[in-house]
Amino acid sequence: MVYIGSWLGLLTRTQLHAIGERRYSRDQRYRSDEYNKTGLWAWEKDVLDRDFVGCRHVLLAAAGGGREVIALRRRGIEVEGFESDPELVRFANQLLEREGMTPDIHLVPWDGTPDGEGNRDGAIVGWGAYMHIRGRDRRVLFLRGLRSRLTAGSPILLSFNTRRDGSPYFRGIAAIGNVVAFLLRRD
Repeated sequence: MVYIGSWLGLLTRTQLHAIGERRYSRDQRYRSDEYNKTGLWAWEKDVLDRDFVGCRHVLLAAAGGGREVIALRRRGIEVEGFESDPELVRFANQLLEREGMTPDIHLVPWDGTPDGEGNRDGAIVGWGAYMHIRGRDRRVLFLRGLRSRLTAGSPILLSFNTRRDGSPYFRGIAAIGNVVAFLLRRD
C-alpha cells in the first residue's frame, strides 16, 4: 500500500499517462476486430434507450478501438469520437474504414476534448477514461470541455468503476498518494 501510494503521488501527470498508454498497448483486446464488433454492453444499451432518446449527434470520449463508435453508428447515431492513445486511434480508424464507415476518430490528449462548436446532443465518456484524469481541476476542465460541445440539457454518460466494500487498502493508497502529491504541490 505504501509503495503504490507513494508512486501515485511521485509520478508526474506525463509519467502516469505513459503508464496508461503502456497498459492499453499490452491489452490486445482493444486492437481486435472481434472485440470491437461486439456492440454495446447490456447496461450501455439500457442507458441509451432510457437517457439518450432522440440523441442523433453524440460526442464520444475515449473511443478506444472503435467498439462504441461502430455500435452507435449502426443505431443511426452520428458519432464524433476522440481518443488519447495514438495506436488505438490508428487501429480504430482502420477498423472503421474496413466496416465502410468514415475513419474520423481524433487524437486528443488524455484529459482534453476536441475543439468545435456546441452542436452535439449527448456525450459518452468511455469506460475508465475519467479515472485517468488526475486532479479535480483537470476533471472539471474536461467536463467543461464536453459541456461546451453540447446543446443545453444534453445527457452525459460518465463510465467509471466503484468499490462498494469501502476497502481500507484502496483508501490507504489514495491517502498516501494525496499526501505525497500535496508535499510536491501536485494534484
